[in-house]
Formats: sequence, C-alpha cells, structure tokens
Amino acid sequence: MIVNDIVKPQRIKYTEQLQVTVEGLIDKIIKDMITSDEKLANMVSICMRDSVEWQALRLLAKALFRKKKHVQEILTRVKSNGEGRVSRWDFYNAVTNYVSSSGSRLKPQVDAWLQNKAQKILATPIAQLTEELVKVEEKKTA
Repeated sequence: MIVNDIVKPQRIKYTEQLQVTVEGLIDKIIKDMITSDEKLANMVSICMRDSVEWQALRLLAKALFRKKKHVQEILTRVKSNGEGRVSRWDFYNAVTNYVSSSGSRLKPQVDAWLQNKAQKILATPIAQLTEELVKVEEKKTA
C-alpha cells in the first residue's frame, strides 16, 4: 500500500486490553503518521483539495467498481461537502471503510482488488482517473 512506501512501519504491543483500545490506537497512529511525515501530509492535503461533483463521482464509481453492490455500498459511505462536491480523500475513505467493515464477507481476491482501487484513488488525481476510464471505454467500443 502507498502508506508503506511513505511511512516507516509501526508496531503495536499486544495487551489484554487490545480489543478495547485498538480502534483508538489505530486512529492515533494514523494521525501521528500524517502529522509527522511531510510527504504523507502533503498527499492527504492534495487529496482533500481535489474534488468532483457528486453526479460525476457516481459515474466514476460505476466505472471503477463495475459491480452494483460495491458501487452502492461505497456511495452510501461517501461524504459530500455543502456544495455537492466530494473530495478524493472522502472517496478513498469510503472505499476503505467498505472494505474494512465487510470483513470476511468479501473474498480475499475481491478485498485485494478493492484495496488496489482505493490505492489508485489516493494516488491519482480525479481528472486523470476520469481520463483513464474514458480511454478504457473508448477501447471497448472500438
């Protein structure tokens, strides 16, 4: 995953209270990584500024994920701002939230495929994602 390329690995020490504290610990580790690593903070900042209109995002999600079930689950998790726009960061978070909350209901191959799509969303500006999908559609129709 992209984070592994940017941030040094973190270790979590096992304790009896691990089940209770793991969610808060993960949030803290993520916040610490983002604030302490300039490259990652910059990437997140760029993703938060890169946005697209809700209707365009719906089309992008349909093209990226193809399966109606995945598209619906992801779109229900997307948060739009007051102007009807969605940031690339919120789109990425919606995908990773879907994957993590689905747990064992997803086959490992589908889980990995969705994680790769999330990684692509994080690393690729929305304009470029849209452009790539248009090229793919043109090849299919040709």
